[in-house]
Amino acid sequence: MRCEQVCHQSLAEADARFGKDTALVVGLSGGMDSCVLLLLCHRYAPGRTRALHVNHGYSSASADWQRHCEQLCSQLGVPLQVCALEAGGARLREAAARAGRYRIFAEQLAADEILLLAHHRDDHAETLLLHLLQGRGTYAMPKSRVLGRTHLWRPLLELDRSVLVDYARDHDLSWLDDDSNEDLRHDRNFLRHQILPQLAQRFAPLPLRLTQAAQHLASLEQLLTDQLRLDRAELELTSIAGLAPAQQLTIVRLWLGARGIAQPARKALENFLAQLQQPEDRQPQLTVTGGSLRRYRRRVWFVPDLQPDTRSRPIHGVGQVIVPQGRLLVDADPNGVYPAGQLTLRFWQAPDEAGAASATSVIRTGGQHHRVKELLRTANVAPWRRTGYPLLEDDQGLLCVPGVALRDGVERGTGGYRFAWQAK
Repeated sequence: MRCEQVCHQSLAEADARFGKDTALVVGLSGGMDSCVLLLLCHRYAPGRTRALHVNHGYSSASADWQRHCEQLCSQLGVPLQVCALEAGGARLREAAARAGRYRIFAEQLAADEILLLAHHRDDHAETLLLHLLQGRGTYAMPKSRVLGRTHLWRPLLELDRSVLVDYARDHDLSWLDDDSNEDLRHDRNFLRHQILPQLAQRFAPLPLRLTQAAQHLASLEQLLTDQLRLDRAELELTSIAGLAPAQQLTIVRLWLGARGIAQPARKALENFLAQLQQPEDRQPQLTVTGGSLRRYRRRVWFVPDLQPDTRSRPIHGVGQVIVPQGRLLVDADPNGVYPAGQLTLRFWQAPDEAGAASATSVIRTGGQHHRVKELLRTANVAPWRRTGYPLLEDDQGLLCVPGVALRDGVERGTGGYRFAWQAK
């Protein structure tokens, strides 16, 4: 059957990329698409599949959606995690609800998991047209992109919705339909019900044609991205200095696409680019899906919406510690560092309102005592990366600020450790 064949082939591709031990987490809404994806994943790797449902909580129907997800997961024997998205008693707007869902996805998934979403070819076509009409440029929905500590993966992008419907009916799957999908006040619904059916009568098969067009544009954008070397974590402002505003806009869009960041509205991005001309002491910022764009040291950075984990924990030897803000690597080194007693991982936090400094806020290095905050600033650690930066402490106090400073007089030799910090 084509539906199962295409999905399982895509999941095998994900296994080859992320490893066969990676857990498959299905974003389960209770609608037809996600119910089909859950069944397909369960049939592919039952021991590695779990589901994550976000309850928006804006009406009594929310309880019905959650209950349906619970029943389906119970029937399949799939673990289900439910997270609540606070709506303040009012119905969330589409964009806000989407941003909230992705924020929860990013927070809840571990590095050894990937998020699977049930977007199909019809979704891709709708999104492409929506971006064009909203002035957000072209958009080729990626099969995969970075999400928090891990990635999301879309195994159904090559399939039309009608194929999923047939599969659901053939396997007696039940699902719920969202009444809000009929509300033509939403742009996506207006396109889906009023515009796309008319276009499909004239330009069949429409979803395939639109996704092929998106793929052609994506190939061209990838060529430009490679030539301009825009696949880096940050965008050098010197690379767009002196260019016309339209050219600057194009390069920033290409950089966002290479980073897997959803494109903001054209006007918002133009305003942000204009703000980048302000003096360095200003802090221009643009909120985008999953985070924000900020300027620091003549570069533009994407800062994800992740709550740092600042809990202390003991370090017992070689290994790694993964937290939302990054990953600490502890390796053996022939010229490594010997801790004086128990090694503990702590994280830097700003002094309290009284200005009191913690015991791990000062280190003696280079013959002088230095505040960690100043060391991080001198090392060009961006302000939003300082809170939650790892600090290693032993029985004599602060031992190491990884990649920045090491305490004077520390013993070195075979059997010692080397520390490395990889920030998000």
